[in-house]
Amino acid sequence: MGESTGMSAADVLALTRNHDGDNLFGGSMGIFSLIIIFILLFGGNGGFWGNGTAAALGTADLQNSLYFQSQDATLRGLAAGQASVNDTVLTTNYNNLVAMKDIQQQISNSIAAIGNLVTTENSATRQLIQDNYIRELSDKLQTTRDALSNANQTATLTAAVQNSTDTILNSQGRYVMNPPCYTGCGCGNLY
Repeated sequence: MGESTGMSAADVLALTRNHDGDNLFGGSMGIFSLIIIFILLFGGNGGFWGNGTAAALGTADLQNSLYFQSQDATLRGLAAGQASVNDTVLTTNYNNLVAMKDIQQQISNSIAAIGNLVTTENSATRQLIQDNYIRELSDKLQTTRDALSNANQTATLTAAVQNSTDTILNSQGRYVMNPPCYTGCGCGNLY
């Protein structure tokens, strides 16, 4: 009943009129015609008074509908913005986690490289200390060998000189320079 049929009061009268000579309200169709006229005049969309109350309510309903549609669009925009912010935050968090993982990997690699460098340097230092110690022992051994060789050479030379001196003295007489003293006085009597 809320919809308009698009019929005017004259249309209703023409359709409901009894062609038997009945007057408008006197015949069998008269009451029915009167009910239809009242429905058209006072029912849906305000009848002859031009959309009075129904039109005002329609405008208010339209304004409310537009307002709620605007609010709904705003809320949808806010929801989309919130979703965008959530996506941005999640993406940023993910990127930060990836960056932190990369930094941790770099730190781990640096620590491993430092450990390897320390191990290499320790090995090199240990080898250097061993080489220096071996060189020092080798130098001391060489010095001892040289001293022993010099001592042996000196002993050999001393023995050779002694032997040649003894040989010379024995060939000329042992006591030429220092004769024994048989007389008891101890003075150099030659024999």
